Amino acid sequence: MGVGLGHFPSAYGEAQAEYFASGKASETEEYVAGNPEYGFNEFLQIAIESGVISLCLFIAMLFFAIKGLIKKKQNGILGSLVALLVFACFSYPFSILPFAILFVFLLSMGNANRTQITQKSQINAKRKFNFAIIRVFCVICVLTIIYKQYPVYGAYKQWNKSRMYYQTGMYGEVAEKYEPLYPYLKDQINFLFEYGRSLSQAGMNDGIAGLARNETMAQGIPRQARNDKLVKSNEILRQAMKISCDPMLYNIMGRNYQAMKEYDLAEKTLLKSTQIVPNRLYPWYLLMKLYVETGDDEKARETAGIVLTKEPAVREMREEAEKIRNYKLLG
Repeated sequence: MGVGLGHFPSAYGEAQAEYFASGKASETEEYVAGNPEYGFNEFLQIAIESGVISLCLFIAMLFFAIKGLIKKKQNGILGSLVALLVFACFSYPFSILPFAILFVFLLSMGNANRTQITQKSQINAKRKFNFAIIRVFCVICVLTIIYKQYPVYGAYKQWNKSRMYYQTGMYGEVAEKYEPLYPYLKDQINFLFEYGRSLSQAGMNDGIAGLARNETMAQGIPRQARNDKLVKSNEILRQAMKISCDPMLYNIMGRNYQAMKEYDLAEKTLLKSTQIVPNRLYPWYLLMKLYVETGDDEKARETAGIVLTKEPAVREMREEAEKIRNYKLLG
């Protein structure tokens, strides 16, 4: 029955991580791997998100539309529809509103049983009454949808105003202003990323401030959840992972677990990040830092060697990895 509408990126990321973790991938595949938001083939994406039955219904709809256009000899419309379908085999036009609207119009023109009414006098009283009922029903449906979606419109406006706090690094304020918007924008990956990262940064800053005030107390914090903001951040990131396979989501979550002394979960999460897109440097660097903190010398040196082989690696990361590999920080 499919993984659900909008959940293709998550399913793709899981499958790609499993493939790279199996060791069957070549170096070339690891080098070109990415984290796409679309399947670049609408037919495959429909099958993955909605299931094979939905794909068959979709193809049947196309068949009858094309059949109707051929029967009516609408060659121009037929050519437009075929061109759009060919485009859909290599891109994601149905995810772009103008193309989706065009697709609906092209399908409607392929209706072989449409009725053309040239004079109002041809419509009898009963049919006029039926048309009136349909119009009223449609107006009620539209007004209901607008009423329910208006808060979403307001949430978008508030999000746009609040993004200035995120851009200036005022993460505490971002977390406060984004919280009431979450119920309306929890299907928007950019919002979820900003919200989750802001909660993480705010939690990290609180931890640093607490350490500066009382180092002994900060070290005595238990391993489970030392900060509500970090826990909340992971909840938001899990929601984001349902609609995205961006490795940065796992990187932030891994750092959150590490800050909460949940080292096993931090390692598992960061390893998942390296498996989704193996050519990224940052998750390997975070893993190296994690192993240093936990005192795992062997894994720290091994991961440092991986960091040194990744391109591009910034100078600070290379220097730190070189020190770890040469036992300057461990032992």
